Formats: sequence, C-alpha cells, structure tokens
Amino acid sequence: MALIFDMELWSLLVLVIVTLCVILVVRGWLEIPQNIPPFPVRPLPIVGHIPHLTDPRRKLMEWRKTTGDLFSVYLGSTLVVVISSYDLLRETLVKQAEFFSERHHRGILPVLNVPEGVVGTSGEVWKENRSLTLNLLRSFGMGKHEMAENIIEEVSAYLGELSKLSGAPVYPKDLTSRSVSNVICRFLIGKRYEYDDPEYAKLLKCFEDGADLAKSSGLLHWFPNLKYLPGDPFSHKLLIKRFEEMTTFSEKLINDVIKRENTDCNEDNFIASYLEEMEKRQASGKPTHLRRNHLDRAIADLLTAGTESTTTTLLWFYLYMVHYPNIQEKIDDEIDRETGRSRLPCVADRTKMNFLTATIMEVQRISNVLPLALLHRVSEQVTVRGYTIPKDTMVIPHTDAVHFDEKIWGDPHNFRPERFLNDKGEVIQPEHFLAFSLGRRMCVGEAIARMELFLFLAMTLQRFKITPVDPDQLPPLTDTMGLTYPPTAFEVKFVERH
Repeated sequence: MALIFDMELWSLLVLVIVTLCVILVVRGWLEIPQNIPPFPVRPLPIVGHIPHLTDPRRKLMEWRKTTGDLFSVYLGSTLVVVISSYDLLRETLVKQAEFFSERHHRGILPVLNVPEGVVGTSGEVWKENRSLTLNLLRSFGMGKHEMAENIIEEVSAYLGELSKLSGAPVYPKDLTSRSVSNVICRFLIGKRYEYDDPEYAKLLKCFEDGADLAKSSGLLHWFPNLKYLPGDPFSHKLLIKRFEEMTTFSEKLINDVIKRENTDCNEDNFIASYLEEMEKRQASGKPTHLRRNHLDRAIADLLTAGTESTTTTLLWFYLYMVHYPNIQEKIDDEIDRETGRSRLPCVADRTKMNFLTATIMEVQRISNVLPLALLHRVSEQVTVRGYTIPKDTMVIPHTDAVHFDEKIWGDPHNFRPERFLNDKGEVIQPEHFLAFSLGRRMCVGEAIARMELFLFLAMTLQRFKITPVDPDQLPPLTDTMGLTYPPTAFEVKFVERH
C-alpha cells in the first residue's frame, strides 16, 4: 500500500506540475506586448500562427487583404511583424535603416546560427565584411568587361551541353545550376570546374539538399528542441552534415589558394584578396572583423545566394517562354536584329535589347523567387504608423505584396513585359520593382546577377528555341517552397534554331 500510495502521490505531483506549466504557458501567451500591429487571427498557445502557414506565400497575401499592410504573427514564441506595402518597406528598411538592418540570431541549432560572413551578420562585423565584399566585386569587374568575358565563356560551355541533348526533353535545373555556380567560382578562386568534377558535384548536392531541407527542417528554427526527437524527423542530422560539407569545401578553396600563393603564383581572386586585406588590417594593430571564419561563411553565402536565385530565375524564364511563344518570338527577332547569328551577344547589347531586358524583369517580378526576403531584426523599440514594434522583433519584408499590388501594376497576375517599357520602347526601372530588395540589406551581387541573366538568356535564345514536350499539355506555372521558390519540376526541349 505504501508503494501504491507513493506511486499515486508521484502521479498526482506530475499532473500538478504539468497543469501549472500549461497554465504558465497559456498565461504567457495572453501577455502579448501592448500596441503591436494587429493579428490576422489570434495566435494559438505554444505554436502561434504556424498551423496556418502550411503555404506561407498564399496565406500572407490573404492576411494582407484582411488585416492591412502591417500585421503581426507569432512563429512559436517569436513575434514577427510582416511589412506588406512599398511605402512601409521604404519607411522602415530605408528611412529607419539603422533600426531595421540587423539579422536575427535565432537559429535551427548553434552550429548553423553563428553570426559569420555577410548574409547572417549584423553591426560592425557585417559592415566591414560587406564593404570589402562590394569593393572586391567591383575590382574584379562587377558590371564590367572582365566579368562579362568570364560569363560568356561559361555560357558557351553551357550551350555546348544543351546542344548535346539534340532537342531531347530535359529538366534544365542541374545543368543550369552547375553553370551559374561556376560564374561565382571564377570570382572566388579564379577558375571554373568541369561539370562532371566529383568535388563540384558534391558541392551542388549540398545546394540541392539545402533547398529540400529548408522545407523539412523549418520547424527546428522556431522549436530547436525538436532535434532531440528519435528518428531525426526534421532532418537535423542531415542538416549538420550538409553544413559541415559546405564548410569543408570553403576551407579547401581557401587552402588551395594559399598553396598556390606559396608557390609564387600570383593569385587574383576574392579569397586571395580577402586574405591579403585581412593580414594587412591585422598587422596594422587596428581592430578588424576580417577573419578566417567570416571568409569561410562569406564563400558559402556567395555560392548559395549567387547560385540559387539566378538559377531559379532562369528556370522560371524558360517555363514562361513555353507558355508565351509569341513573346519568345519577339525576343528572337530582337536578338537577330541586333546581333544576327554570326557573333555572340555582349553586355553592350543590353541597351539595345530592351524587350529581352523587360521580359527578364517581368519574370523576376511575377516569379519573385524570394517572396518573403530574409528576416530582419529590430535593434531597438520603434514606432511605425502608430504601432509599437519591440526590440528584437523579427521583420518579414513582404515583397510579394508589392509585386502583386493592383494599385501599382494594374494587372499584376498577367505576364506582360511591356509594363517595363515606356512609349518609346525604352526600359524603365520602377521603384516598386524589388527583385533585389531595398535598403542596406539589398543584394550585394545585383550587378553580376543582371549581367548573368542577360548574357545567359541572350546567348541561349540566339541559339535555341525553347519548346514544350507536349504542346497540348504545358507544364504548370506553380512553385515549390525551398531556399527560393522555384517552379515545380518540368521538362522542355532546347531546339537549335539553325
């Protein structure tokens, strides 16, 4: 009886503790900060609004219509404010940039949450590393002839691989990713990889898995303790493995550059220049945030961001050309008129090929491959439109809301490249076009990305007609969630035009 009594007492004690914990959790959820932007619906205890966000892209657009341009959501216990209009984005990310330019430091797990590199850092670390990255991008020809020549050489290899298909159906993601990533590798280490290089294939596997893991491991970001569940249901172990592989690859690139420098090889690339500047600043005795760990992460940042977004945009472009053959025909006519078939397009042709440029911009607008951008963090409590946004609140720059705003575009769901041309047929740059975001955190590689997109597409369409596998059953214009929002896997044919 004593044992039974003890067991009953223990069970009762556990029940009381659990009940108290539940009460405390619920009470905590009821203690919502005062005067924050409104909720679209009341957050649930513990999970907040996460159950509503199985399709965050569509749900946030829906909530914008019902709640307004500024609203709050809870992701787990984390307060997130969603900014859903151009005027508000400009007011916060530009005019109050000193408060809205930090990155969040809450991560899936500590090893993935180290504030290093360019994308994930804040404050002086970010400023110094971003400044050097921009300077090196400029010095190695960002937007200039040297970089363009490298891209043209890479696209030529890409077109050679497409030609080998002889018009057979293909899902062009892997080949396109290999080629785009090589452009970044040339900048980082001064060389390209062969497409069948096993080391290069391993790197690209990291990218591919990263997109899938962005979906399967998303809850770990808000509930890190889920990593302790048996069976690894949220891909925690695979995430660690891929992160370590990316770090190993970055380290190998750095060590290879150092080895070549030690053999009196005159290195002229991002890694060598970063190391040189790092040593110079450290030798001066002045404080510096240029360090090996930041270089490691900056390499991964540039490879991931530079490959994923450009590849995804190219895939969307190919898909839209299949759906709009009349637009593809107009681009073909423009290319033939300006360059003919006897010479390759060059960067200087961009000012002459206005319809192609406008079509690229329309693909960027309507596909909007980063619809929720990257999370920002509020460094101090601020007031926006009468609402209080507490310190350390996460902020989502909701660029989808801008790119699909009927007040701005009139018919945002229609694919119409002419919206980026004036009456004279000249390209216009609307301030509401946010393909590269805005404010201090806008894309550092914008100039390279614009050049890549133009040269890839001008050269590809000069040589190939992009056609559907089955003209009576076109692949759908639907997206999938990952690091970016690429189109659902599809096949097309690249048919030689001559």
